[in-house]
Amino acid sequence: MKEKDKVIQRIFDELADICRETLQLVFMERLSYSEISIILNIAEGTVKSRVSRCLEKAKILKEKYWNDSKSETTINL
Repeated sequence: MKEKDKVIQRIFDELADICRETLQLVFMERLSYSEISIILNIAEGTVKSRVSRCLEKAKILKEKYWNDSKSETTINL
């Protein structure tokens, strides 16, 4: 497994279940906010704020585990 993949997995492992689920639906399943709101039975605005909040948490974890200055590869979150 590449270093980048290990870091991404570690970030996902540390996120709360609700963040993991939401980000997976957005980025892996490529569902719209509207579709996600139906699946999770929450308002579309809640999906948007949850994605924003979870991405901020993921960025904090990225800084914890990934030092861009030591690698040619970057992780864009």
